[in-house]
Amino acid sequence: MLVPFHIFFDLSFHDMKLVGNFQLKWMGIKIVSRKIPSEEPSKEPSKKEPEREEKKDEKESKGFKLDEAKEFLHLGLKALPHLKPILTGFIDSINIENILLRVNIGFESSVDTEFLIGCLWAVAALLKPVPNLQLEVIPVLDGKGVSGDCNAHISLRLSRITYEILRALSHKPVRNMLMYILRRRSSKNSGGTSDDGIFKGRKKNSGSSNP
Repeated sequence: MLVPFHIFFDLSFHDMKLVGNFQLKWMGIKIVSRKIPSEEPSKEPSKKEPEREEKKDEKESKGFKLDEAKEFLHLGLKALPHLKPILTGFIDSINIENILLRVNIGFESSVDTEFLIGCLWAVAALLKPVPNLQLEVIPVLDGKGVSGDCNAHISLRLSRITYEILRALSHKPVRNMLMYILRRRSSKNSGGTSDDGIFKGRKKNSGSSNP
């Protein structure tokens, strides 16, 4: 956990279409490598699948109760002060090694292009003092649209995050919230026939064991 994970993004975009690569490395070993968007073939939906999805949505809508939402919100508010350090630890554990963003902008109207380019150049000037962060804006007077690429290298250490998670689990409000989530998941997986969740077996055994 002391050795950081390294995250690499190599992206390019053109007219709202984003493509690129994502890599996750640890100690020089490539753990994950994915293309964006994923190239997995999309399965053709069968005729039976929509019916199953509709039935599933009906069950979920029937299983939703306002009292349960209120109870979860109440538990979440109690656990929130103990969960904030996890987010703070995550932000502190991120280190920007290098981010380079190039943007090519061009519109039919040269006035619109010049105005937007001027605004982005002002933003780029404000970002210059930020270390390891570069923004390049290139005007394309004959172009139509927005395109560019982004190269990013970010490192992440898990030691601080793991410590904050363990410290949060030591507080009762966080444990109560997690137990509530597990109890709800257990009741849904069992088909929604019982509201007792993971404790339903304990009640049955206690009722059947008569002297």
